[in-house]
Amino acid sequence: MQEPKILMKPDDQLELSVEELKEEFTRILTANNPHAPNNVVRYSFKERCYKMKMGVDQLAVHFSMVGNMLHKESDEGRRQLARLGLVEQGEQMVETHLHLI
Repeated sequence: MQEPKILMKPDDQLELSVEELKEEFTRILTANNPHAPNNVVRYSFKERCYKMKMGVDQLAVHFSMVGNMLHKESDEGRRQLARLGLVEQGEQMVETHLHLI
């Protein structure tokens, strides 16, 4: 049997009134990269002058992983499962060894 959870309140926790608890705060998430420059200037060898680039790339990559994905029902997917001896085992084991969809 599990022990009941005991909620512990820190000594320095704020005491809020009912009105303060019901107050809503709105936050807006944007896709703009705050570290991207506002404008970019490049030298054009064709026109022999500096040109301002209008569009600034806002892409920020947070995670990247190199690999291959195979459908487990495809011919190649079945061959890889058979080679690893995972044909008879459950999907949980298959997904941990291969990146199959």
